Amino acid sequence: MIDIALSIPIFFIGVILLYKGSDVLVDGTAKTASQLGVSSLIISVVLVGFGTSSPEFAISVGAAIEGHTGISLGNIIGSCIANLLLVLGISAIVRPISVRKGIIKREMPIVFGATILLLLISFLGLLDAYHHIGGIIFLGSFTVFVIYFYRCAQKNETTTQNIMVTHYKKTSYL
Repeated sequence: MIDIALSIPIFFIGVILLYKGSDVLVDGTAKTASQLGVSSLIISVVLVGFGTSSPEFAISVGAAIEGHTGISLGNIIGSCIANLLLVLGISAIVRPISVRKGIIKREMPIVFGATILLLLISFLGLLDAYHHIGGIIFLGSFTVFVIYFYRCAQKNETTTQNIMVTHYKKTSYL
């Protein structure tokens, strides 16, 4: 057992390393996106999203393997609540966040759908240690969402390029 006098410095060292690690991750993703010519949005979602979710994933998988599905579910729901309400809320307090109406119309049905799916699967009892159907449904839903998001990002990138070309043609003196 670690003594409390040793735990506090270890905690602060961990926070500092987490901060520096996230800084390196963000810088690396920006460089990777520019070098590969890939949309920074796609790189950000894939690398940063999966990178920041990997601790929750490791805890959830470990708990599920040991048959503690309640810990996995609590970890997932708690992480979502913290990310959506705590992080987004603090960010909005520090600096107002402007969101286009189209994004809200596109993303809110997905959020509500995922919530309804979780409630439905929970009520049907498909989240305990002996039913893998719930996990398969969520994994399939996640795959569909990633494909959908990728296509939206590609469409958005094409639209942005078309707007830039149209703007260039209108302002060109050739």
